[in-house]
Amino acid sequence: RAPQLTALGACQQQQQQSASGLSEAARRRAEQELGETPETRSAALSALRSAIQSDATMRCRTDDAFLLKFLRHRKFNVDGAHKRIRAYLRVRRKFPDVFDDYGPAGVRPVLEDGVLVVLPHRDGEGRRIVLYRLGLWDCAKYSSTELVRATCVVMEALLEEEDTQVCGVSVVLDMSGLALRHIRRLDLRYFRRYRAVVHKALPVRVCALNVVRGGRFFNTTCRVASALLPSKLADRVHNHGDDVAALHACVPAALLPPEPPFHGCLAVQLPLTPFYHQLMSGHWTEWFGQNSLQCINDDESGSGD
Repeated sequence: RAPQLTALGACQQQQQQSASGLSEAARRRAEQELGETPETRSAALSALRSAIQSDATMRCRTDDAFLLKFLRHRKFNVDGAHKRIRAYLRVRRKFPDVFDDYGPAGVRPVLEDGVLVVLPHRDGEGRRIVLYRLGLWDCAKYSSTELVRATCVVMEALLEEEDTQVCGVSVVLDMSGLALRHIRRLDLRYFRRYRAVVHKALPVRVCALNVVRGGRFFNTTCRVASALLPSKLADRVHNHGDDVAALHACVPAALLPPEPPFHGCLAVQLPLTPFYHQLMSGHWTEWFGQNSLQCINDDESGSGD
């Protein structure tokens, strides 16, 4: 069996205190919704670490920071967290093109074009707000596979924030400017990859999906997506159309940029928000490089358990 990874988690391994880095509001939410206490956290970390060390098929991190993401996602069910980690590692082998050049540099065009933007402030539920502006997608520059890659890179970086592990993300999907050239590329292959990687492998909670400016293509796209995305997420979709007031009822105007169709009052320069500049730092380049050294060797070809 390959030795455990040490370079990436060296600092965390030196601080194996099972201490929480959550804000007070997120700590209360974690206790109420996930059953997380110092005692349950410590016991679950120990059990999950032991399970991974006993799993001869995995070359995997065992530091607290890595394991906690999966434990929180599975509400501290150790077996469920172990299975999720296996799925997280397995999709890298199943979809090698998604994970080719996997890191900030490999998704820079998508982020610089503003297709995917992380806003600077959390909402009242502690969730990160992510804008997905498909109408800005330049199909000649990057493929739908690269959109999936960009989503994964952004979500992985956000999941290093402990509050995001607990509170999740709220997505605002702006479909203004969506054209037939986009729809043709948002095919079954795209949605299957998105579902397998983002919703079956990454330990991320997508708590809300607010759709604006759906236009005439929305119903077609929605029918395809609804058939392939988890039913729990489908239930969290809110189609606001052109109703700005309805959007602001779900995502306050104070948190949204002034550009149409958001019509918010947040003073922020899109697309290069503070998150973008942080993601392009050398720290994240090294983080993704080290994190990608993890792997699994088994006979299963599925994308998740």
